[in-house]
Amino acid sequence: MAKKIKFSRYNYKDIRGIIKSKPKKLIFSFMNANDIYCFSKDKDFQKSVTDPKMNRITSVDGTTTAIVLSIKNFQRVKRLTGPELTDKIFKDQDVIDSKKHFFIGVDESDLVKIREKYPLLKQKKMSGYNPPYVKGTHFSAQEVQKMVKIINKFKPDFLWIGIGCPKQEILAYDLYDKINPSCIFNVGAALQYIQGTQKRAPKFFRSLGLEWLYRLFKEFKLTSKKLWNSMIGTIIGFFLIKLDQ
Repeated sequence: MAKKIKFSRYNYKDIRGIIKSKPKKLIFSFMNANDIYCFSKDKDFQKSVTDPKMNRITSVDGTTTAIVLSIKNFQRVKRLTGPELTDKIFKDQDVIDSKKHFFIGVDESDLVKIREKYPLLKQKKMSGYNPPYVKGTHFSAQEVQKMVKIINKFKPDFLWIGIGCPKQEILAYDLYDKINPSCIFNVGAALQYIQGTQKRAPKFFRSLGLEWLYRLFKEFKLTSKKLWNSMIGTIIGFFLIKLDQ
């Protein structure tokens, strides 16, 4: 049996305070039922999420995951998604003031679009790298080392990884001991939503926890498979997830 994923109950106000306290290399992740399913199948993913050497906060990204945790703990557990946290941080001057940001999953031209939407971010304090596509969940050792050199040369305070779960979780694990940003954010599609290269569900669907339904209409073949995995992930979530007290 795999180790359990520890989810936090922190809201943005809590996380804002943690970030401003200048933590020592803290990873922020956001997981849903589909991710829990993948976690049950992938030992490298399991290690990247549960290794005690990693200082991490994992937030609830999915509605059914929030329901499972609420039932198990007899209290309401709320969601905090990667796109939501990203948006709040980029609009919070006290949090990002003077901070340097490095983005994995976007190139320099994409950074222009991010700055257009979030003018508090400054050009000289932003850099990015879009790694080549790899099949599976691992980048080669050579590619990881290339990213290490680029990141360390820029010396960011915040590292943003937007290449999808579980690939971004495993990459964050591979980078963890080799880089020195205070915060590493695994934010999935948040960066694509900002650029407009991927369309997020309207707020109405999100507020009702029906983002999956919108995606099902937009990308049936891809979403239907994830939906099935999410159903399994919801069930096994009763055994594989817990609330970090």
